[in-house]
Amino acid sequence: MVHIATSAGIIMVAALTIGPTGDAQDAPANPLAGKRFLSLQKLTGGERRDGTVNQIHWRIDFKDKTFEWLNRDVIVTGKYTYDARTGIISAGNIKASLDAKTGILTWGKHKYRAVKSPK
Repeated sequence: MVHIATSAGIIMVAALTIGPTGDAQDAPANPLAGKRFLSLQKLTGGERRDGTVNQIHWRIDFKDKTFEWLNRDVIVTGKYTYDARTGIISAGNIKASLDAKTGILTWGKHKYRAVKSPK
C-alpha cells in the first residue's frame, strides 16, 4: 500500500501482483512417476527346470526419478529423466519415449502400456 499526500488529502494506492510474470512456468507433472507399464506382448522370461522358457509380460515401474525394469528373469534399476516437450526418456543407454496421445511407452525395442500399479 502506498500513501500519496496531496492538497486534497491522502490518496491510497494498492499494487497487486497477479501470478507469475514473464516466461516463468511450473514444470509439467511427470506422467511416468508412480506408474507401472507392461509389455504389449508376452516376451521371453526365465527358463524352467524342464528346459522350456516362460513367456511373460515385461514390466517397468517408475517411482520419482527411478525405474525398475523386469525383463527376462532380470531386474534392472536406474535413474531416468523425462523431457515433456519431446517425450524422450533418458535412462542410461536405453532408448525410450512416451507417446502423450496414446500413452504407449517405447522402451528399447518393445512397446508397453500403463496398468494399475499394485499398492
